[in-house]
Amino acid sequence: MSDCTLHAKSSARRFGGDTSAYLALHKWMDEPKRDVGDFRHRAIRHHMLGVREGVERFGDFIDRGDGRMVGVALVLEQHLMEDCGFLPTVDDWMRNLKPEPWMANAASKLSKMFD
Repeated sequence: MSDCTLHAKSSARRFGGDTSAYLALHKWMDEPKRDVGDFRHRAIRHHMLGVREGVERFGDFIDRGDGRMVGVALVLEQHLMEDCGFLPTVDDWMRNLKPEPWMANAASKLSKMFD
C-alpha cells in the first residue's frame, strides 16, 4: 500500500471512525517521500522507533472522528504491516545500509581543525 489515503481508509475499516481522522498519522509516516521518492523513504520512519516518535508527536490516542479513541501506536503499526509485512526495527533497516567513507569521516576532520 503506498498512498496515505488508502492507509487512512484501511485504518477506518479496521478501527472504525472517519477516514479523515487517520490521515495526519499516515501523512506523517510517509512525509519523507517528498525527499526520497522510492521505497527508501521508509528507512526514516517505517520502524518501531518511528512508531514511538509518532506517539510522542500525536499523543497516545486520537479521536476516530466519532468521539471514540484509538491508539496511535496501533494505527502506525498497521501502516508498517501494510508496507513492510512485519514490524521492523531501526536495526532491520541499518544492517542493510552500505557504509560509505564519508559517513564516518566528519569527526576526524573536525578534530584536525582544532589541533
